[in-house]
Amino acid sequence: GRWLAYESNETGRTEVFLRPFPSTSAGKWQVSTDGGVAPLWSRNGRELFYVNADRRLTAVAVTPGAEPRLGEHVTLFPLSERHYLGQAEFYTPFDVAPDGRFLMARLVSHGTGEDLPLVVVEGMLTELERKAGSR
Repeated sequence: GRWLAYESNETGRTEVFLRPFPSTSAGKWQVSTDGGVAPLWSRNGRELFYVNADRRLTAVAVTPGAEPRLGEHVTLFPLSERHYLGQAEFYTPFDVAPDGRFLMARLVSHGTGEDLPLVVVEGMLTELERKAGSR
């Protein structure tokens, strides 16, 4: 709730940074050390996940304070081409479920060699209940 994680290429390579929020001019800390994209906070806000330049999902413990203390960078697992679409997409292709599992976006092929887009449907149950109730 007090820190903003983002990616920037201001160093000449895309890296992950932290800034305090809402006082974003009060400081800046570089999190990734060898390239990084797609930062995402853990559910408890004490760990930051990102994809490093080797396409590996990485975790860093963050201890909040006037200046954040960053823990060791821990590689969790590699991401295949099918699970990560690249930094040009400018989105985070994963999320963390409440039970701690990672949910990964991936490309799905329909057999022609052309990949299909990911389709997300929100509020489907509510819409079905509304339509069923109107009968």
